[in-house]
Amino acid sequence: MIEERLVGGRARSFDTNTLVFEKRSQDLFHDVILGWGAGDLTLTTGGANKETIQIPNVLLVDRKMKAIERLIAVKPDQVRVSPG
Repeated sequence: MIEERLVGGRARSFDTNTLVFEKRSQDLFHDVILGWGAGDLTLTTGGANKETIQIPNVLLVDRKMKAIERLIAVKPDQVRVSPG
């Protein structure tokens, strides 16, 4: 997985074998004001240098969590690249 920052142009990559994604519980702000199934995502890396990356106010957070779980489950040897 690659984390890219639009401001500053920084990019970092992480091994998906050690990633943990969590959806933070909903509150009044997310449920009423933002709506659209909004929530916060927290990404925690594993290994010796553990980091926590917070992604606040993600719209349709449940749908995004399911997509992330599918992507993390794919191993590199399962990806097929067509010649061309």
